[in-house]
Amino acid sequence: MLVTPDPLYNTGIAKQILLGTREADGDIDYLRAFIDSALAHRYAQ
Repeated sequence: MLVTPDPLYNTGIAKQILLGTREADGDIDYLRAFIDSALAHRYAQ
C-alpha cells in the first residue's frame, strides 16, 4: 500500500476537543497543565 501525504494548506483540519475533569482529579499537575494550556490557546486566537 502506497502512503502519500496530503497538504492541508492554510485551513488544516477542523476539530473540537471537549475537556473536563472530575473534582478528584483537579489536583493532578499534568492534567491541570494540559487544561490550562488548552484554555490559553483558545483565548489567544
